[in-house]
Amino acid sequence: MINWRQLERPEMGALSVLSGVVAKAEGVGRYPFPNLRSAERLILASDYGGEHKGAAWQTFSFLVADIADVAKWQVRRVALRSTVFPGRRRMAFKNLDDRLRRAALPAFFEAWNALPALLVTFAISASLTSLFTKRGRIDPSAFEMPELRSLPASVGEKMLRTVHLFGLLVAGMSGPGQDVLWLTDQDAIAANTIRHRHLTDATARVSSHLLAHN
Repeated sequence: MINWRQLERPEMGALSVLSGVVAKAEGVGRYPFPNLRSAERLILASDYGGEHKGAAWQTFSFLVADIADVAKWQVRRVALRSTVFPGRRRMAFKNLDDRLRRAALPAFFEAWNALPALLVTFAISASLTSLFTKRGRIDPSAFEMPELRSLPASVGEKMLRTVHLFGLLVAGMSGPGQDVLWLTDQDAIAANTIRHRHLTDATARVSSHLLAHN
């Protein structure tokens, strides 16, 4: 059974191509996707990379799951942490030179793999200045949404990239009438309450062009 709903919208350009790539990955049977359309509420968690100087790629990582499954998994996660980590120690990939973290990594991988979810990372070459203009940087002052026109070009570009990829995943995995809870890093695109509102509004506008249901 194919659980990814492909976006067959050639006018959406790269998003339509990406949707086809994801569908092909599921279709070959190597990466079984969870069926999340019966969930009452979806949870999407996102993180971003490639902001440091000299980075060759900008990355956008998303986890999509049924919030009820995450609640069950949370119990397992807490129990695991109390077993393998003393005190307030945290698992962090940037600190894997630590002997205790390295030893705990297989147990964490096993626990993560018990969560029925889709985990995907999109990598965009840093040489691509913008995905939304043919040349140079985007001009936020020309945005359709007036509240976004004051954004710096780099923040506006990242916000557009994020909400389009978010919308693609929601369109591919969701069902009618579901609620969606989005957990995002406190990044430049979500730096304060005003940016949260702008991000939410931009997400709603973009998703409305991609979803076939409410």
